Amino acid sequence: MPRLIGKVAFLTGGGAGIAKVSALEFVKEGAKVAIVDINAEVGKRAEQEIKDAGGEVIFIQADVTQDAAVKQAIDTAVAKFGKLNVLVNCAGGSVLEDVPVHEMRLDIWHKTITLNLLHPFLVCTHGIPHLIKAGGGSIINFSSMVGMTGLYRPAYAAAKGGIMSFTKTLAAQYVQYGIRANAQTPSVPAASAPSDISSAIKTRHGWKTKIPPGPSRNAWWCRSCIRFPSATRLILPISWCFSRRMNRAC
Repeated sequence: MPRLIGKVAFLTGGGAGIAKVSALEFVKEGAKVAIVDINAEVGKRAEQEIKDAGGEVIFIQADVTQDAAVKQAIDTAVAKFGKLNVLVNCAGGSVLEDVPVHEMRLDIWHKTITLNLLHPFLVCTHGIPHLIKAGGGSIINFSSMVGMTGLYRPAYAAAKGGIMSFTKTLAAQYVQYGIRANAQTPSVPAASAPSDISSAIKTRHGWKTKIPPGPSRNAWWCRSCIRFPSATRLILPISWCFSRRMNRAC
């Protein structure tokens, strides 16, 4: 039996990748979804794909680093579906200019922190009141292996490390409202380590042996992990996934 019948999920970065396949998994489980992306072309294409799969969906074009745009996106989703039950903050990324600290430009630091740490804060700021109104729900944030290891890209590592603490704080502060908070830490999104990590660093830190094989399966793995904290009250005992248990299902 579908686990998410009657639920509404709001996903950032929903035009492609992990967020898109997660949206497809949500509708498979009976949920309605609002997908948000800054790229209208990929967003509309994802919206059609979800509709073709039999899902009820709305695409909202928005820059999730802007407070007013996030508020409008949340309001649009609620106007369409009447409520929100799940927030998935998946939009994010890093740039090659995220170099060692003494060489980094200040604008790169700000851009990286804004996309990866400020954006989930903005979505939670405007989305949590609707979860409270709905009687509870689920917040799913995305951290990274880099946020755990601090191996490279200091701005990205700082942002993703911050996501872990932010998520634990959300879990503690909103448990009284029946809201759970989880953070996932996918491994590298390509078959090899990022090109800006030298062979010496890979060897020194055991990159090839410490990170599980098959990172190309990230999208499939994450969509499955997203589905269960959205529907259940369990801690997921899965490698590279951090979660905080809450006291009720959404």
